[in-house]
Amino acid sequence: MEDPVFTFGLIADVQYADIEDGENYLRTRRRYYRGSADLLRDAVLQWRRERVQCVVQLGDIIDGHNRRRDASDRALDTVMAELDACSVDVHHVWGNHEFYNFSRPSLLSSRLNSAQRTGTDTGSDLIGDDIYAYEFSPAPNFRFVLLDAYDLSVIGREEESEKHTHSWRILTQHNHNLQDLNQPPGTHTHTHAHTHTHSWRILTQHNHNLQDLNQPPGTHTHTHTHTHSWRILTQHNHNLQDLNQPPGTHTHTHTHSWRILTQHNHNLQDLNQPPVSVGLEQRFVKFNGGFSEQQLQWLDAVLTLSDHKQERVLIFSHLPVHPCAADPICLAWNHEAVLSVLRSHQSVLCFIAGHDHDGGRCTDSSGAQHITLEGVIETPPHSHAFATAYLYEDRMVMKGRGRVEDLTITYS
Repeated sequence: MEDPVFTFGLIADVQYADIEDGENYLRTRRRYYRGSADLLRDAVLQWRRERVQCVVQLGDIIDGHNRRRDASDRALDTVMAELDACSVDVHHVWGNHEFYNFSRPSLLSSRLNSAQRTGTDTGSDLIGDDIYAYEFSPAPNFRFVLLDAYDLSVIGREEESEKHTHSWRILTQHNHNLQDLNQPPGTHTHTHAHTHTHSWRILTQHNHNLQDLNQPPGTHTHTHTHTHSWRILTQHNHNLQDLNQPPGTHTHTHTHSWRILTQHNHNLQDLNQPPVSVGLEQRFVKFNGGFSEQQLQWLDAVLTLSDHKQERVLIFSHLPVHPCAADPICLAWNHEAVLSVLRSHQSVLCFIAGHDHDGGRCTDSSGAQHITLEGVIETPPHSHAFATAYLYEDRMVMKGRGRVEDLTITYS
């Protein structure tokens, strides 16, 4: 029987927390927080039997609930102890829950920074100082690329950084679920909260005059001058909490004041709620992110070299980028830009992601396979959600367990 060139394990969205079972954000799915560590342990046992040579963990290794319980380090120790039993390198992708628990500088200095395991001869260091993306060759004629899907994001960047400001602009240009902080805190009573939120959604779906919702939708007929002036203002001033503040003056004093205000006044609609109910615009939510131009240029250069070397490239990211391989609400903000890069290179074999706990598969027009792995966190205790992938000279065979289906990709 033919031996594979390389064998590796795959797992996504473990989201471990030492708490009772709960529900997802929309309260439509059961989440097995404590039991996810047991499923991870089962996966490791299977990988040891199959003698995998490395594991790729696709992000969200622990859940955001840990941060609120001051249990992030303890939870991370728990899952890392399970992964240590693999006795092989584990390559970590970062997802939104990593950033709920830790800052970017903390992650870069933690065990979740696996870039150092690539070796100088076969891999690369991180891009710059703070983009968590790297590549390496696990075996001759193959290359793995790990991407930073929260390079552009409001949760994965420090508030004072330029990338946070840029990400905030991207998000709020597409998602207008912001409420008025001039409304006193405490007026969102439990009695009226649901009614108020529902009414707010109805209103803002039809009326986009966020500067004055008493003005009828579509009748910015103060004149064309008012509409034009508003566009000029908001193009240059993104201080949506206060347009009387000059653009570019997000001083430390202002940031501190904003934190004080929002700690006491919670009249902000949730930017984790999609701006629309259907379609690709759903992706513009706070728990998603995107890829900077610097990272895309780096990816293009890596793939160009792999084209020249006639390598097969497997790309890993927490966020999916193909609309047919995931729910639109789970896509990267600039997924089209990533697809454009991928489609220009013949070396791309597949793009493997997590984030969408239901999983998904599709073959792109370029021939590249897009795989979204099912999430452990929403997998019942009697099942599993992981895979072992076998790379051969002419095919990749992915053997799924539990919710993850088998897949074979052929190439010449």
